[in-house]
Amino acid sequence: MKIKILIFCIIWSQLIQSQITASDSIGCPPITINFGSVSSLSSYSWDFGNSTSSTSASPSSTFTIPGTYTVKLNNIYTKTIVVLDSIKTSFTPNAYFKGCLPLSFNCSNTSVVPPGIFVTSYTWNIDGISYSGQNISHTSTTAGYHDITMDILTTNPSCDRRLSKKNIFFTADRPTTKINTVPAATSVCQPPFTVSFSNNSTAALPLSYLWTWDFPTPGGTSIASSLPVSPITYTAMGNYQVTLKATDTIGCSRSDTVKVKINTLQLKLKFKDTTCYKVNNYDTIAITNLDTANYYYSFEYPTNMISADTLSAKGNMLISGFMNITSTTTLSVKVKMISKANPNCRLDSTIKITVIKLAPDFNLIFNQCLYPFDKYITPLNLNSSVNKIQWDYSIANPYGGILSTYQVVDSNPLHIVINRFAKRDSFFRMSPLKIELTLTFKDTIHGCEEFTKKSTNINSMAAWLQTNKNEGCLPLNVQFKPMVSSTSGISSVTLYFGDGTSITNSNASPTDHLYTSSGIYKSYAIVTNAQGCIDTTNFEYIKVADTLTPTLSLSKTSICPNEPLTITNTTDSSKYDYTHFDIGDGTPFACPKGATFLFSNINNTGFVPITITTTKFNCKSSATYSGLLFVKGPKSTIKVIQRCAYRDSAIFIASNAFQANQF
Repeated sequence: MKIKILIFCIIWSQLIQSQITASDSIGCPPITINFGSVSSLSSYSWDFGNSTSSTSASPSSTFTIPGTYTVKLNNIYTKTIVVLDSIKTSFTPNAYFKGCLPLSFNCSNTSVVPPGIFVTSYTWNIDGISYSGQNISHTSTTAGYHDITMDILTTNPSCDRRLSKKNIFFTADRPTTKINTVPAATSVCQPPFTVSFSNNSTAALPLSYLWTWDFPTPGGTSIASSLPVSPITYTAMGNYQVTLKATDTIGCSRSDTVKVKINTLQLKLKFKDTTCYKVNNYDTIAITNLDTANYYYSFEYPTNMISADTLSAKGNMLISGFMNITSTTTLSVKVKMISKANPNCRLDSTIKITVIKLAPDFNLIFNQCLYPFDKYITPLNLNSSVNKIQWDYSIANPYGGILSTYQVVDSNPLHIVINRFAKRDSFFRMSPLKIELTLTFKDTIHGCEEFTKKSTNINSMAAWLQTNKNEGCLPLNVQFKPMVSSTSGISSVTLYFGDGTSITNSNASPTDHLYTSSGIYKSYAIVTNAQGCIDTTNFEYIKVADTLTPTLSLSKTSICPNEPLTITNTTDSSKYDYTHFDIGDGTPFACPKGATFLFSNINNTGFVPITITTTKFNCKSSATYSGLLFVKGPKSTIKVIQRCAYRDSAIFIASNAFQANQF
């Protein structure tokens, strides 16, 4: 029963709430809400809960105080209205300020947003410029009073707020400070010099002035005053200064300074004080007058320059001439400086222009027949102006083309290696190699660059030694034949035979030499051509051996057929390398020297001849011993002959050392 009553109450509450319509049910004060009734009633009695009422069918009411209100119609129907707290708007800067243009400052939102209000954006407007965000920066560039406006937008339009501060800041242009002088030109050559000073400053706001000057002592303690001291007569040489500072009422200021110079003239020219050494080449030196309003110049060219123009008296001036500097390190241009304000005030001076002469050089003189070519080449005249060295060289092949090119940077000295055999394509096709070498000095700071080029030939010659034989028995006659390929004729050929003797010929004709002692001899030739090139040939080793009478010994002097026998070579082992034996059966044996030889197949009967042969350096020596070895008989053998015509029969032949029988 209680549940039913509760449900009825809820439904009844919703029913009486739904009978009243409202344009808003929640918002921020002041908020005006329009009300109405769903049903047509005979009369209307409204109580808005804010001490106001109405009998109209569609009334409105304004709520100005935050809170929760119950609106009643005819004391039957109700509607709840919620009025939130308003946003308390504020931002910084929050007080009047001022400054000089351009004026930069920051703005920050400091508003307090009550619970229940949801901000969607912050927008600002300053000097017609819009910004977004809670914190912004702005630079004002126009003079006058300025406004700052901040808008806060929320999800409920009745809670939106705007804060605008009118004329919150003021800006002004800085003063235009100007000192006028009479005369206008305040630079002279000598005292006394009188100058009048006047104030010609302007500004949008009232100005105050402060004059400072260091008269009568130049560069001394400054004196300050709100009024100028004018005129001033300067009686001593020096550089003086007068300054006027103008300040407006908001503190914006600007200064102007006049310099009074009473001294000897100083050149007011701009020119490059260095130039590069160039032989038989044009170079242009630009000289610019930096004060055309007060001075002009005249020039006198040096003897090693020929003027290409007449030089105007003012403005930019060019000295462009044909420079051929061969020994000087400086270029002197005489200058006369004249004051326009006082033509009697002039200065004679000389412009010194340093001529950077790099003068690269190197020596390319050496034995030009030397192979392999291995040389260090050192640059000459290396001075402090050179900060980069570059070598470029090429090597020409035997047929006139470029074999290879190289570039080496910052190498001191340069190392060049050329291997003779790497350049020889065949023995009989040798030609001179040509080296062309360029050395470049650079001064990268001033843009100067000079080079020198030299070349030389490496005269080629190739020699080779041939022989008709290299080994044999004493006495040994060998023919030597030098083979020479040269870029010029042969002047001498010296043959060294290795046995302490030599011979010098004027050409490369064959030469015979007889060796009379055994041994190994290293022979070679040294060839010189008409250009002075010298080449040493290959080595030919000549091997000569003694002619011997070999000796031997036997382990037995009488044996039966096929009985083992040991034969030993008893010849001096230093005289031979190999031993050869022949025991008369056509089967030779060859063994190295110093060996003992065992034979087990000697089947000849009677005295068997033994031939011993020794060999060294292809020199053979033999001896035959016929009566040293006796083989006893008889020796029997059977020989079987198969006859093709009679396959079932064979011939057996029996033999001994003395006769043969057929069975």
